Amino acid sequence: MTPISEIKSKISKLLELSSSTNEHEANTALLKAQELLSKHKLSIKDIQIPESDITVQIHQYTFRHKKWRMLLASIISSNFSCYCLIQPRHCGTKCIVFLGLKDDVDVCMEVYKYATSFILKRSTELKKEYKRHNQSTRDLEDSYATGFAAGLHQNYKEQKSSNSSVALAMIPDTKVTETYNKVASIKTENIRPKINRSHQLVFMEGRIDGLTFSTSDKLEEPCNT
Repeated sequence: MTPISEIKSKISKLLELSSSTNEHEANTALLKAQELLSKHKLSIKDIQIPESDITVQIHQYTFRHKKWRMLLASIISSNFSCYCLIQPRHCGTKCIVFLGLKDDVDVCMEVYKYATSFILKRSTELKKEYKRHNQSTRDLEDSYATGFAAGLHQNYKEQKSSNSSVALAMIPDTKVTETYNKVASIKTENIRPKINRSHQLVFMEGRIDGLTFSTSDKLEEPCNT
């Protein structure tokens, strides 16, 4: 059996590789590090990490038009040892804020951007299809995205319930939680995306896609938002 010290050393080196300028190499290293953390029932706090590595990432968007983005960010952040909040900006614009250890935030942000790209692409395809049949596309994107978020939440929940080590690995570092508790922001539970009753089928399609969503393709072909 490999000594735990060697496992920690390997994880540490993978985290160092995650700073590579090669996006494929960096993402692969981060995902492998998370896999080892889960397999050996370790968390980031078990690896020596300086306090300065607690960081935030900000992704700006227009809140009144894209409420589903906040819901999606909240679900993804909770699965990657991070917290998610909203910070107000000028003229009704708000920012998504990811808070966590640097490497966790980097992975969280990549998964969020990929999932957002997936949702926007599929919503656009559905809108074109509805327009061809002279059907309303009002709130279609919100309905699909909210369904996707619901499915993704169930997806992550099943992963955690089937593997207790995964659930433990997703718990944020204590210092991250302390930092989160000091931040004054609008919390995510106040955000409720709109679901149009006429798009229940779209909602269900989004939910199915969320249940089967995987980031494995991200390593081969980056998606931009």
